[in-house]
Amino acid sequence: MRISVVTPSLNQGAYLEATLRSLLSQDYPDLELIVIDGSSTDQSVEIIRRYEPFLTHWESERDRGQSHALNKGFSHMTGDIWGWLNSDDVYEPGVLSRVARAFEENADAGVVYGDCVYVEADGETVIEKFRSEPYSRLRHLAHRFIAQPSCFFRRSLVPPELREDFHYCMDYDLWLKTAARGVKFLYVPELFSRYRLHEESKSAGALVALHAEIVDRIYRPLLQSGASREERRAIGLAAGDMIDQLNSLGARGALLKTLLFRVWEARTPPTAALLGLALQALLGPRAVRLIQRLKGRH
Repeated sequence: MRISVVTPSLNQGAYLEATLRSLLSQDYPDLELIVIDGSSTDQSVEIIRRYEPFLTHWESERDRGQSHALNKGFSHMTGDIWGWLNSDDVYEPGVLSRVARAFEENADAGVVYGDCVYVEADGETVIEKFRSEPYSRLRHLAHRFIAQPSCFFRRSLVPPELREDFHYCMDYDLWLKTAARGVKFLYVPELFSRYRLHEESKSAGALVALHAEIVDRIYRPLLQSGASREERRAIGLAAGDMIDQLNSLGARGALLKTLLFRVWEARTPPTAALLGLALQALLGPRAVRLIQRLKGRH
């Protein structure tokens, strides 16, 4: 069973070699490895050239974003199983053999995914475990519990193609649409990958943009197309989690927009806690504390 993995990269020379080594050290007998570089200006191309004998295909040229780069890589795949590993993430030893076995033992499974941990920039220091769980589409609407580097697809059931107008949540879009077609997801409760968190990946701006893309491109169209009551509730729960995260980032404008989306479009009443966060976003924390002190005197 051939496994094809695409690694997109842009100026990730500090981490790219560790990613390639984690793939090649799998010692999987039928691995097809494709690297798509976006015309990096750091040492990335030099690193790729060192590993060229082990690559099925590689190129370095400007692209229209990560989804476009991945689709270019997918066009060179011939494997039965496919996935992608970003150039700052790594696989755990023996993962590809475990994935192949899971697909072989579950002929009806179109998607196999496992666990993941967040690690520091050094690739070793564990920050926390990414919480995953057995698949439910409604639950997945409410809580994103699949880690992209720990997910693999059967090509005959899931065509390798991503929407190129998505820049952050192309994987989430693929999972939800695949589940809507009735494709079976199989969760393997074993550690598959390490997701590296570094300064660029942890930027507040990226998280705000991710949430906005999910709301605008996934949740809002689903609601407008006639979502069920259960789907609306799940989307409302997801929006509540987003509001908590946006509050921790201090993104007041995005917080208020997400709250309005939850109330008016997802038709989910705000909790007292969310109203408190909205008030704080409007007035600022000092004004809220002053109001609370004044109320406490009466």
